[in-house]
Amino acid sequence: MMEVVRKISGSIHNKMRITKEVVRSGGEGYGYRIFRDDRIFIVQDFTPAISGNVEMTERQAELLSDLVMKRLEEKPDDLPTVTKEEVEEIIGKG
Repeated sequence: MMEVVRKISGSIHNKMRITKEVVRSGGEGYGYRIFRDDRIFIVQDFTPAISGNVEMTERQAELLSDLVMKRLEEKPDDLPTVTKEEVEEIIGKG
């Protein structure tokens, strides 16, 4: 069972409500959930764009989910993507 660590209200963009939760994943790490209009849209239990199941710290999950939300706000009709370089930069901060 996932433990919700932090639920954060997002923004309303083009009448679409975007929110996120940072959650404790099954191991020692954290993940995040992105919701559109209160429906789950993205489940990310491990670090995106990195091969293997690399766990995130709480801070990394927070920063990566912020980036994903920003991408979703910029292009609400597309699936948000992040590059390996962006992820590596964030991992260095977290």
